[in-house]
Amino acid sequence: MVGKINFRLSKSGQTLFKSKSYLVRINGDLIGKIDSVGKTLSADLPMGKYSIEVCENDFFIRKDIVLAIGQLQTVTINPSLTYPFFRGFLIGIAIVTIVIQFIILDKISIPLMFIPLIPLLVFRKKNYGESFALTIEKLNKL
Repeated sequence: MVGKINFRLSKSGQTLFKSKSYLVRINGDLIGKIDSVGKTLSADLPMGKYSIEVCENDFFIRKDIVLAIGQLQTVTINPSLTYPFFRGFLIGIAIVTIVIQFIILDKISIPLMFIPLIPLLVFRKKNYGESFALTIEKLNKL
């Protein structure tokens, strides 16, 4: 009369985001921590309704799940690209564009130099509030 909930970190989270760690709670009780070293957690629970919560720093996602007899549910944590990573990528593109301008034009044109910097003004930190997402997969036979 039990079911099982597995928590796992996605493959991209294991390779790209090695510094991130997530705290996992079931009904408010801490069951463990998931990071690039400890990639999975599992809990055997009796059938019923559970509130799972996954936290990273100040951001958390809470989901309600119903666990049936002999059911296996896998909760996958999918990290998102972070704002500092995306900002660094845009700065790199801007620097490369300015260097290519200098090589091709043999001078730096001030108006053309500011065009690659426009995306830095458009994309703000408020667009990157969520740092991860959860997906839940159900398998009826344990």
